[in-house]
Amino acid sequence: MPKSDRDILANYLPKTTIDTVLNLIKENQINLNIKHSRSTKLGDFRPPQQGKPASLSINADLNPYAFLITLIHEIAHWMVWKNNNNYKNLQPHGIEWKRTFQGLMYPFLNDQVFPNKLLKILQKHMQNPKASSTSDIPLTKAIREYNTNRNNTILADMEIGSLFYFKNRQFKVIKKNRSRYQCKDLGSDKQYLIHSLAEINPL
Repeated sequence: MPKSDRDILANYLPKTTIDTVLNLIKENQINLNIKHSRSTKLGDFRPPQQGKPASLSINADLNPYAFLITLIHEIAHWMVWKNNNNYKNLQPHGIEWKRTFQGLMYPFLNDQVFPNKLLKILQKHMQNPKASSTSDIPLTKAIREYNTNRNNTILADMEIGSLFYFKNRQFKVIKKNRSRYQCKDLGSDKQYLIHSLAEINPL
């Protein structure tokens, strides 16, 4: 017997949000695709192009809170596209998107959906949401606490001078910036900016 849309969403969302999200998807005829993990993004929205319909995708490996936030983030893009004839002229994460995202997230900003610790940080984030939740370091670290695998080390855990492996190369932390750390590839002596939330293997 094939799984219903509700059964599928139940694998990814907090239980108290499933029906609300399902209604939101159906009412707006959203084409949702759940994808394998992608290192470059958590989700995306693509307007119609080259004869293909609009589509929205979310990574399958996100924890329920990250999945919900990312999904509503992308649905906000869908809604802005749907409700604005001049969508191409709008900034992707401009005022139209921010207001739409805030309005869509509002019903979920309560302790029936999010743990109190995460809720407080998320409420602050939603006052002026960023283009990507990963740009908000406190929020991303708080969400990460609910990952199934919490043993992975992230670059933000390392101190200046620390050595680590990343993408099969050995690096040294040179300088800590706000969201990206300046690191030296010990094999080539070249320096790179690596996101502070990148998962690494310390030496």
